[in-house]
Parts: sequence; structure tokens; C-alpha cells
Amino acid sequence: MTYYHPYDTFLAYSHLDKHLIEPVINTLESQYDIKCCIGDRDFLAGKSVCQNMADAVDRSKCTVVFLSENFTRSQWCTLERELAEHKGQLSKQVVVIPVILPQFDITKIPKTLQHVTYIRYHDKRLYDKLLRGMQIKESRSLAEHDTIRGILTVWCENLYRKETIKKQIKLGQCVHSKSLSSPV
Repeated sequence: MTYYHPYDTFLAYSHLDKHLIEPVINTLESQYDIKCCIGDRDFLAGKSVCQNMADAVDRSKCTVVFLSENFTRSQWCTLERELAEHKGQLSKQVVVIPVILPQFDITKIPKTLQHVTYIRYHDKRLYDKLLRGMQIKESRSLAEHDTIRGILTVWCENLYRKETIKKQIKLGQCVHSKSLSSPV
């Protein structure tokens, strides 16, 4: 038995670029009948952000990453991209399709995507290239799906904790247990 992906693609983008992404969402869904997973619309309230991201990546056949300055500066966008890349490593499939938004300096493409063929946002064949890139065969069993989703969730939560601690240390907000003990 294979697991059914309810979404054709998860679209990972910075909310600051939403004005550029909304027309793509509308076109993919209305003209091409592509089922898109969109964080603002499809993430479940009450679930951790990491769990929602892991579910979105795992329940989608692929992830389209819209690269921009805003995207590369966002910790959440970086986590979404890294989850999609990690899924690709676990499943041994190509699951990340990078789209370069206008004014993005391609020399700033994340190292892990520098070897991946990308699509430019203003490419006349944007939709044709996206649709061809989304042609991913379903081959995982339900057990494999659950294992990969679990790994992605734990990986995301650990990475998020690590980044949060780094930021707290950098800002001098990390409290050590010694400073909490009362004087003798």
C-alpha cells in the first residue's frame, strides 16, 4: 500500500513576498488543478510550527522554494527549505524546486541548492517548468511515510531549539543554572 499525498506541492516563501506568490498559487490551483499546501491557509491551529512544516513537506509530492532576500533572512523559511532537502535525502528523490524571485542575487543561493537547476520567476515557461518538476512518482508505504514524517519533525524541532539557544546566547539572554542558585 502506498501513501497518498494530499498535496501536489508545498509552496515555501516569505510572507513579505506574498504579493508575488499569490498569482502563482491562483494560476496553479485554478488553471492547472494543482493542490498547493500554503502555510497561511493549510497549517493547523494548535499544532507546533515545526510539526506543521514537517507535515506540509511530507504530505506534498514536492516543495517549491521561492528564493528572495526575505526568504534567506527568515529562520522559518530556512527551516522549510532544510526540511524539504532532508526529505529528499531520506526518500532519495528530487523534491525541491527552487524559483528565483526578481532582484534576488543568485550568488546568494543557499549552498545546498547551488547544484539544483532553478527557475526564474519571470521565465515565460514558469508554469510548464513547475509542472514538469512536480512529476514525482508515489512509491512510499504508509510505514515509510510515518517514519520520514517523524524524522522530519524531530529534526526540525532540534534545529529550532539549537538556533534559539544560539540567538539567546548572542543576545546575552541565556541563563545558566549556577546563576539561579541561592547564595550559601
